[in-house]
Amino acid sequence: MSQACTSASAPVREIAVEQAHLDRVYRRLEEKIHEAEFLVDDAEKRGQVGTPGALAERDAQVHQAAIASHLTPYDPAFQQRMQQMQGALAARGGGAATQQALASVYGMVLRQSMLMSFIDNFRLLAFLCLLCIPAALLFKRVRAKGGPVAAH
Repeated sequence: MSQACTSASAPVREIAVEQAHLDRVYRRLEEKIHEAEFLVDDAEKRGQVGTPGALAERDAQVHQAAIASHLTPYDPAFQQRMQQMQGALAARGGGAATQQALASVYGMVLRQSMLMSFIDNFRLLAFLCLLCIPAALLFKRVRAKGGPVAAH
């Protein structure tokens, strides 16, 4: 009888654990939504929405997501680079070499994504400048009249 009670209460405990986990996830999601709303409001107040800086930031985030998607613990190149960095950091006497190596990799990802963003924006602005050349040729030429110029 006690085994039946124990086996019947196991699914109930699993459901309770899952519910507690979902509650934590939803609370965290709400926090992130409020953070995002604050950041958008702050950017609007500082006038950064719709500026080239905002375009660079958005593009950098897109590139960061693309780069980070390739950094998995299952990638042999990533594992090798992490081991090299951890060894170098441990040799210098740094504690928590794994965290320092991950922070270093994240810094590299940020720099590379920002560089790629600037390159994209440069190409976009260069293309827009090239589009302006034919438009400038379409303007009507103004000719100066040969008469006297009014002066004081």
